[in-house]
Amino acid sequence: VIIDRGEQDAVVTLDDIAVTDPDSSNVDLVYTIQSLPNLGVLKLNNVAANVNDTFTQQDIIDAKLTYSHDVTDNLSIPNTFTYSVIDADSLTLVDNSGTDVPTATFTFAIRTLDYTENDGARIVRQDISTDAAGNIIVDHDINNSSLTNVNSAKVEITLPLSAQSFSESTARFEDALIFVDTARVKGSYDSDTGTLTLNAVSGQTPSLDDYQEAFNSVRYINRNENPIETFRTVTFTASNGVNPDFIFKQDLQVTGVEDAPTAYESGPGNALSFDGVNDHVVIPSIEALPSGSFTIEAAFRISNSPNNGISESLLSMTSVKGGADNKAIFDLAINENGEAEFTMGLKDGTVFNVVGGFANVNTWNTIAAAYDKNTGGLTLYLNENIVGFGVINPANRLTSVNNEPLQIGRYTSNTGDHNFEGLIDEVRIWDKWKPVTEIKSNINEKLTGDADNLFAYWRFDESVGIEVIDASDNGHTGYLQGDGTLETTTRAPSAFPMKTTTNAATHNVIVHSATTTEAIVIGGADPEDGDNLTVTITSIALPQGANLYQYDANSLNLADLRGSLITLTGSANILTDPGARFILQTAPGDTGQNIATIEFTVTDSAGNVSNTESVSIDSIPGNIFPVNDHVNPLNVFEGGLAELSNDRLHVIDTDTPDQLLSYLILDVPDHGEVLKDGVALNVGGRFTQQDVNEGRIAYMHDGGESIHDTFSFDVTDDAGNTTPVRVYNITIHPINDIPVGDFHPPVTVNEGAITVFNNVELHAVDYDTPDTELVYVFTKSPENGVLMNGGDVIGLGEGFTQEDVNLGLVSYHHDGSETLTDIFEFYVTDGNGGQTATQLFDIEVAAVNDAPVLMHSNGLYIDNGAEEEILDNKLFTYDADSPSDEIEYTLESLPQFGYLKKNGFGIGSGATFTQEDINEGRMSYEHDGGDSTEDSFALSIVDNEGASKTYTTFNIMISALELEDTPLTDLAGEVVDEEEVELALETISQASALTSDEALVEAVEDIVVDELAESPDALPVEIEQAVIESIIEHIINLTIEEELINAQSVEESVSTPTLIEEDLEEEEEPLAEPITEPIAPMDDSSVTVIPHEEAPTSMLNTEPEDEELAASSSVTSEMT
Repeated sequence: VIIDRGEQDAVVTLDDIAVTDPDSSNVDLVYTIQSLPNLGVLKLNNVAANVNDTFTQQDIIDAKLTYSHDVTDNLSIPNTFTYSVIDADSLTLVDNSGTDVPTATFTFAIRTLDYTENDGARIVRQDISTDAAGNIIVDHDINNSSLTNVNSAKVEITLPLSAQSFSESTARFEDALIFVDTARVKGSYDSDTGTLTLNAVSGQTPSLDDYQEAFNSVRYINRNENPIETFRTVTFTASNGVNPDFIFKQDLQVTGVEDAPTAYESGPGNALSFDGVNDHVVIPSIEALPSGSFTIEAAFRISNSPNNGISESLLSMTSVKGGADNKAIFDLAINENGEAEFTMGLKDGTVFNVVGGFANVNTWNTIAAAYDKNTGGLTLYLNENIVGFGVINPANRLTSVNNEPLQIGRYTSNTGDHNFEGLIDEVRIWDKWKPVTEIKSNINEKLTGDADNLFAYWRFDESVGIEVIDASDNGHTGYLQGDGTLETTTRAPSAFPMKTTTNAATHNVIVHSATTTEAIVIGGADPEDGDNLTVTITSIALPQGANLYQYDANSLNLADLRGSLITLTGSANILTDPGARFILQTAPGDTGQNIATIEFTVTDSAGNVSNTESVSIDSIPGNIFPVNDHVNPLNVFEGGLAELSNDRLHVIDTDTPDQLLSYLILDVPDHGEVLKDGVALNVGGRFTQQDVNEGRIAYMHDGGESIHDTFSFDVTDDAGNTTPVRVYNITIHPINDIPVGDFHPPVTVNEGAITVFNNVELHAVDYDTPDTELVYVFTKSPENGVLMNGGDVIGLGEGFTQEDVNLGLVSYHHDGSETLTDIFEFYVTDGNGGQTATQLFDIEVAAVNDAPVLMHSNGLYIDNGAEEEILDNKLFTYDADSPSDEIEYTLESLPQFGYLKKNGFGIGSGATFTQEDINEGRMSYEHDGGDSTEDSFALSIVDNEGASKTYTTFNIMISALELEDTPLTDLAGEVVDEEEVELALETISQASALTSDEALVEAVEDIVVDELAESPDALPVEIEQAVIESIIEHIINLTIEEELINAQSVEESVSTPTLIEEDLEEEEEPLAEPITEPIAPMDDSSVTVIPHEEAPTSMLNTEPEDEELAASSSVTSEMT
């Protein structure tokens, strides 16, 4: 049985648990409890059950078996109980096949969203179902709450079983709520709090149904490959500030999957690619640098210098968490001039800066900042060279612990964020000051995670997920962040570390022949185990005379770091080095590209094995060799010519002059030509470094729309030594072209509905303009709807971008009219003078049956007993797509005091008529002539297309019945004097006024009601007579009670009638207005007096029970 978390006294029914036995009654089927649920309480007849307690099938029928769930249950263990069953003959339970079932199990399943790692975006609510007719059924619907409207709504993730709040937990980095804005409701998700806020779209007033629809569509996604399995609750809240809030809670259980590890691609692994806009990494567990000495190291690669003309942060931390006066704890950055810069915050509110050195473009750089707490000195390194130095007072260093977490790729300030654009790899923080020799010794190589004083170390070699693993095993996991709930910082193949030189074009590892010290690094990453993996060599392809060796980091001979020989026999192929390093030693002089290929796998602690990866190795001579000093990309305009100067292409060889360094063209450009003295070079063509130096080499673009081109080459010195193949990159800057449109109308939309345009229907291309700057401008707006960009209506002369279309923000909203087509006109501009011709875009509208709309139900005013037509000015319903003879009314309830007629004939309940019948005067109402003043009948309205029904009540007001002036008669039917009647009524009124007891009033009311009930045609004289009897009886009873009281203390009684007479004589005016108008009779027949059945004396006690009552007999007689 499925129940809600924390539900109490859930009843187990025969639908949930039952056995069948044709020859046993329900009381003879006895269940014995063998074990109880792990959490919660199983009850029998509201008493907690114990093992060996019994109950019968009749007890289940009588709802005596219940279960109360424990709200603290984290659902890690199913809540079940086991039982056995016997009948009156002691026969035990069997299944349908006849197999004995000595013990059966019953499970209480908790209604949760069971989310498994990599499930993607899932609808949160689990209380939504569909009936057989396809109608959506929601168990907890806003419409069933006390709310009549909604002013605010939100959906929030909480961690009810965790000591941490959502904002404190790392769940905030992996959890997200996704909501696609509707026509009336828009959403905004705050990842710090886990709250999705829902608000009305500008100009809209969402209904309860709109908010319920929004709630129903909210999705949850977990982006982590190693998710936190903490129990979550997603709470839906709607409020209007007046009525009690609508609250619904959906429990959510996230389950991780044991992932297989991933081997590094192409050997060196990955780096992080930052977009310069919002990509960054957050390390929530680091809110302060080591309090003493520290060293920070990183590798980075940029494509422009200065990079985007602004300061771009590699690593940073600011103080005052969430505060308005953020201050730098530290910032390691490339500043707006392209220089390396380290900033440190001071306690006096100032900052300390060290600046120096320019970063290289399109190649890897290393940067380090080393701080010595003893001297206060800070040394800044760029590419292993000291580029800056400064000293501060260590006591003045700002080390506030109320800091924002460490960020990689972004610095947060009050004036805006400074985001890095480019690649970052191998970030390390040490809790010691490192001297220059130590920095140079390992800044260019991948390290093991167990190095002394290694505070944190991120290799960024993971290939999936949002986590970056701390290789130092100190648990400082980072989380990739981007723009919105789904975007994160991306990963890219890395050619770093550079100590084991890597071919940037092929990612082949390069080593010198016959080396005994150069290590090749391979490995992998795993979401659960990080880089603590076993690396196994599975295939070895080596040249003759070459061998693979384990890397021995503990060797005392630094000139020979070879360990044991690696073979594919036994376990000799498993790398023993914690850093997954090995050495390839070729024969002296054995060089070439792809000289060796190694295949390997990685295995995690659970035994999962990765796919096989390979690393290819190039070998170069051990003597002096041509080295690419730099190969910087060329920039050229579309169709233009640019020189390949020596600041773009430069190879050096200390024992070979430039005129003997020969470039060989191995692959020509696809979109242009390499020229030597104006003549194109083909494959096999040559030029020298001297040619480059003298400006004789150039590149000519072919004028096409390509934005990138390459050619490849190698360089040979005079000794025949050849470099590995290099690829030269050329960036082409297009000349502004006219945008090209690729539009595919028409689109189809249902009447009154919304359609979202995609980039197939609306697609403009401009190779020199990004989609964010390609703007659609409207010259004619649609007539039967509106175009919207997100939640904003697009007016004439306004527009949207191609990126807006790509993101699904542009939509057309039909106005619900009966029009079947619409059209709008636009052109697309690139903002630089280029634009398409004006385009017409057609929209086809699919007609939708509209429900009838009750325009007015004004009711009818009619004289008593009269008949009146019901025309369209009294009752009118409109349906845009149905004529009046197809708008059908059904009589749901009859009038009580008259008749509804069609064509002069009365109709009964369930009868139908049309709006056309009303328009043509075929419908009427006739009053029955009674004394009713109001009447009504209920109607339902529907068209013949099956639209939903509309209901209304038609009211009729009836004028009062006017009676003839009929003379009053007495009980014998004789005409009486009206003055005598008035005197009698005055006496009744005065007598009533003298008695304040509420019982008198009640008695008068009761007698009137009784008389009318006994004789509905009773006339005023009868009612007056009954009232007089009641008053007399009441006054006598009061007098008797008073006499009895006075008789106990006073011998002489007071004459009650005399007092009444005196009171009446002293009263100048009657205490109450006499009744002057008789009650209207039920019809206008002549008045007839019906004698009353009871004489007044029947109300009196004429036989006193004792002497005390006898003393009051004279009073009784006198009163009578």
